[in-house]
Amino acid sequence: MPQKDLHTDFFVSHVIALEHFSFANDVLNEIRHQLPGLKKLELDKRKGELTVEYNSAVVSFSIILAKLVQAGIRPIDSRWFRVKAAWYGYTDRNAAEQAHTRLRGCCNKVPKGK
Repeated sequence: MPQKDLHTDFFVSHVIALEHFSFANDVLNEIRHQLPGLKKLELDKRKGELTVEYNSAVVSFSIILAKLVQAGIRPIDSRWFRVKAAWYGYTDRNAAEQAHTRLRGCCNKVPKGK
């Protein structure tokens, strides 16, 4: 569900390694419907990984991660994951700021329409 004041979509995809994955696909579907901007939430049981694709201009990785943890879906807690999660949050904030900023012309030129 895109917002009206967005000027650009910033879709990103991340893979999260999970501690355990003994949950039903209904839980993933419910989370997908609760969060606007969440495009894909897919579990690979063979690898124990969850693929998350979302519009970072609408929803952030930290919000998605909080919803997953609230539903009992926990990523492997490692230093590397915490570094990656912080980086994802940083890039999501930048994407959201850019998506909500009006395009300006460069060098006194009027911006071209799409």
